[in-house]
Amino acid sequence: NSNSNSNNNNTLFVSTAVAEQYERHIFSAFEYVLQQDVQEFHPYVFQIFAMLIEIRDPAVPLPAAYLQIFPPLMMPVFWERSGNVPALSRLVQAFLWKAAAAVMAGGHLLQVLGIFQKLASSKAHDHEGFALLNALVAHAPLAAYKPHLPTIFHIFNARLARSRTPKFARGVALFSLFLAAKHGAAELQAAVEEPTVGMGGGSSGGMMMGASGGGGGGALFGLVRNVIVPYMPYIEGQEEGKAIIVGAVRLLTEWLPPPP
Repeated sequence: NSNSNSNNNNTLFVSTAVAEQYERHIFSAFEYVLQQDVQEFHPYVFQIFAMLIEIRDPAVPLPAAYLQIFPPLMMPVFWERSGNVPALSRLVQAFLWKAAAAVMAGGHLLQVLGIFQKLASSKAHDHEGFALLNALVAHAPLAAYKPHLPTIFHIFNARLARSRTPKFARGVALFSLFLAAKHGAAELQAAVEEPTVGMGGGSSGGMMMGASGGGGGGALFGLVRNVIVPYMPYIEGQEEGKAIIVGAVRLLTEWLPPPP
């Protein structure tokens, strides 16, 4: 499941004591698999770690043992193995769900965004990158990632210009509407229209294919006209449906498109 957060409402939480009982039996085995680089077992280890985090009571902070696992997950070598990516993405989403504050406090935001950038360049795994971004918006405070939103949209624009696919365009549409639903149309407009030099170089002003730059809503209008409206009908999923409805309503009521 590339987006575990869409199923969070259906998760059966277990008591901390039950979770710790499982952990005592398997942590040492998992540590051996990772330290000895037994590659064929890595995806299974990551999936089970994700499940153990997902079933923990969200009111109880994650133990330090889990938080110590997170930094090694950012190592590029793990993400370069295609078979690891779905399980790793689910595991990072679980961390953001249950311990976003700790992830931000540990200084790992730029690493997570770097993983997103790597996945966004892959037609096979770009949806996993969107799952990370959506988990970030869902669970992390806006102030933590707001300075990086223009760069994120710059990456979107570069990929749309270079090798647009329906799947990637749907991901951009969903993320944009989710951001608007969560934080309002003004935050989406600010992210899209603020010129910035992204990780790949170049400016994000006047983006989203055919939009005129220079502010005043032109870039957001291009995003709405060329990405959100054409691809919104093809977004599937119950939670995703809620996001696009709320996001679309906030766009319609909070944003005034530029005059023709």
